[in-house]
Amino acid sequence: MVVFSHRAEVTPWDRIGLEQCAAVLGHHDLFLVCPRCMATEEYEAVLPGLRIVPVAPRRMSSYLAYSDLKTSSLLFRHFGRDYRYILCHEPDVFVFRDELDGWCEQQCSFIGAPFFGAPPGDPDGEQVITGVGNSGFSLRDNDAHVRANRTFHLLQSPRSFRASDDAGGGDEAAGTAGTVRLRELPVVAMKALGIGNSTNEYLRNPYLRWRDKTFYEDVYWTQMAAPLLDWFRVADPDIAMRFSFELHPDRLFEMTDRRIPFGCHGWYRFGLEFWRPFIEAEGHVLPDAEEFPAHGSTRR
Repeated sequence: MVVFSHRAEVTPWDRIGLEQCAAVLGHHDLFLVCPRCMATEEYEAVLPGLRIVPVAPRRMSSYLAYSDLKTSSLLFRHFGRDYRYILCHEPDVFVFRDELDGWCEQQCSFIGAPFFGAPPGDPDGEQVITGVGNSGFSLRDNDAHVRANRTFHLLQSPRSFRASDDAGGGDEAAGTAGTVRLRELPVVAMKALGIGNSTNEYLRNPYLRWRDKTFYEDVYWTQMAAPLLDWFRVADPDIAMRFSFELHPDRLFEMTDRRIPFGCHGWYRFGLEFWRPFIEAEGHVLPDAEEFPAHGSTRR
């Protein structure tokens, strides 16, 4: 079980989830991935037996840097030496039961809460489930993630990428001379530059980042890489909603026959009043003030 945090302070809200983690999952091996030199005493006080895994501060300095960390082989090789799976547990997670071994037996490469979005062709319609893979509370197969990073597979052909730019789908910089010159490159040259969006290059390609063509790592793994790698198994929505809720917990509760999942992510941001009675029933007293900690890094 791996907690990820870039903040030395354990806020009153996050303390609730971490205390629950210690009570429910504390007999499993517990790790904290955090920037090197970050004070960890507050986490160690809440999570007895916690082992610290320091990383370079730049790896948790922004959302993109965090995505890099969770798509690199560095993380999954480190834990893969001793474990087949890791349970990613950010501080704003709350677990209700110890079902970890049972979920590992599902043999999925990635399990996370369902994603919600607008229905296709109806941007103003009621949000529907559009996929699976919320990263904040997710179970990962270390071997599958390392294997995917070793696989060179085009997510999108350079030719179609260039065609989408020519059709006017880019940002304000689309018409600059540098961008035009890149779009005019032969396809073979674009591949050589990494613009073929391979599975081991996609999120780290500076040109794609500049063009705002990348996504965060949970979307990358579950909606871009997985459809091309038939052995990278992402849980289907019906299974995923029994593992975790994030957005629209009230709707997911009804869809699971009113059964609370293994855990949830962002409980005090995405449905505090829904979660309040369940969390209070576990013996926790919620803070009076609704001053939530900043979500992630302040730097994009």
